[in-house]
Amino acid sequence: MRNNSGVVNIENREKIIQLLKNPLVTGYGIEIMSNGRLYSANFQRYKNRVKKEENPLIIFESMTEKVEQVFLELAEEVIRTNLKTKQEFKVDRCQ
Repeated sequence: MRNNSGVVNIENREKIIQLLKNPLVTGYGIEIMSNGRLYSANFQRYKNRVKKEENPLIIFESMTEKVEQVFLELAEEVIRTNLKTKQEFKVDRCQ
C-alpha cells in the first residue's frame, strides 16, 4: 500500500502476509467478508504463493493496489477481532 507520497508501507504489507498465513482464514471466508470484492480463488492463489516464496513480499509485485487495499482492510479486521478458533471466525464474518 502506498501512502500519499508514493512510499510503500511495509507494516501494512506485513499485516497482509500475516492474514495469508493465518490457518483460520479461508478463501470462502474472505469472499464473504469482502462482499465479493475479492474472490476465494484470488485469495487462495496469494495464500499459496506466500507458502512457496522464500521472501513473501514478492507477492506484491503482481498484486494490484485495489486488491492490496481489500486485503489490508480484511487483515486489520482479523487482527482487531483476534479470533482464536475457526468457529469464531465463521460466527464473526456472518454478523
